[in-house]
Amino acid sequence: GTGAPAQDGPERPVCSRRGCTAEATWALEWNNPRVHAPDRVKTWLACADHRPFLDDFLSARGFLRRSRPLDPPATEAPEVETPETPQEPPRP
Repeated sequence: GTGAPAQDGPERPVCSRRGCTAEATWALEWNNPRVHAPDRVKTWLACADHRPFLDDFLSARGFLRRSRPLDPPATEAPEVETPETPQEPPRP
């Protein structure tokens, strides 16, 4: 075996903060207007502890579109990104 415990049911959503394995309870929808089309929305998931950090990180850059409580699992999961260590985008 792989050594991983068997899981029953769907995977639980995990916080996008690097190194965090807590269950996500928030969806932070964002868009980088310099890179993405206006209708492209990306989603990071956040646990209660990391929501303020991720929210502030995206807001400070003008990327955050909205934060909302994470809905119960749907049949299709949203596109979720795991951010690397937050860094300032390169300046032109």
